[in-house]
Amino acid sequence: MGLDLRARMHTLAAIEYDDRYVLDDGEWRMSKCHSRTLWSLTQPLSADAEITDNLG
Repeated sequence: MGLDLRARMHTLAAIEYDDRYVLDDGEWRMSKCHSRTLWSLTQPLSADAEITDNLG
């Protein structure tokens, strides 16, 4: 999901990932990352939208 607070818009998307991994010195590392957007929807935030986070 994308959030543009200046424009007061938000985007929701379905994304398909095609990643490749290799074993390097006993650890898995990503060697290729490719993504394809299947669909997206962008809408304005409502005037009373409250933005919160749960990162803390």
